[in-house]
Formats: sequence, C-alpha cells, structure tokens
Amino acid sequence: MKPIFISLQLWNETWSGLRKRGGARRESACIWAGDRTKDSERVSRVVYLDDLPDVTAGMKHHRASREATRALFQDLRKHGEQIVADVHTHPRAWVGLSTVDEEHPIEFRPGLPAIVIPNLARGSPRVEAIGLHEYLGHGRWQRLEEVQLYLKIGGSE
Repeated sequence: MKPIFISLQLWNETWSGLRKRGGARRESACIWAGDRTKDSERVSRVVYLDDLPDVTAGMKHHRASREATRALFQDLRKHGEQIVADVHTHPRAWVGLSTVDEEHPIEFRPGLPAIVIPNLARGSPRVEAIGLHEYLGHGRWQRLEEVQLYLKIGGSE
C-alpha cells in the first residue's frame, strides 16, 4: 500500500467529527478526499457520510444509500478529488473488518485503505489504536499491522 499523508489538523478533525456525529451511541463514517499518485496519497479534506442525504446508522452499522454515494462522487468531481480512504468507527476496541464492512466499502478499488477507529472515536486520536486494511480486489482484504509505515500524520494542510 502507498503511504497516506494527512495533516495533524485533519487527523484530529476526523476523530472529533466522527465522535460528534456518532454521539457516543452509534457508528459514524467519513472518507478522506484528496489526491492519489502512483507513489503516495494525500488527504486534503474530510467528508462525513452522515452529512449526506439518506444515510442510516446504528450501533454496529453505517450505510450510505445510492443517492448519498452519488452526491459524494459529484462533490469529489466538483473539487477535483478522489477517495483516499474509507474511514469508520466501531463501538468497542476491536478494529477488524466485519463481514458487512468487507462487503460494502465506499468503492471497490484495489488498494483502497479502510480505516477503523475504535470506541466510537472516544479518547485521544492515537494511530496505534486504529485498524488499517487494504482492499486487494475480488472481495479480499488484508490487515496491515505496522500502521505507522503507511499513515504519515503531521504538518499542516
């Protein structure tokens, strides 16, 4: 997987935005939007799925309707961006991918990173706490253990 560069500001915004939208009682989700090159990916903004139309969420699930997904992709095109990563919370410390997560990423693109943030994004934003997974294609995923090798947090936007 290519390294992902995200500013400290957007990293912290991701956690606080997901925490706020989930209200400490349900999962929440966003995508990191930005640029992808052959060597790296760079996050330029966070787009919260909860802010799109027709999104449903519960304690252990989060689903964007076709209308929500269509609105998201229109917004990305308008800003000249691509999806860098699919990010969502889980209710507890487990940061693996559920069967539902594996079957319903925001896009089916080999190389897509899926990031799982534990405990509904409560607590401090620690890179060591997250789960990082890469979509390999054909319904297959792999968990990447050394997150710091792939997720580069720091600097400003």
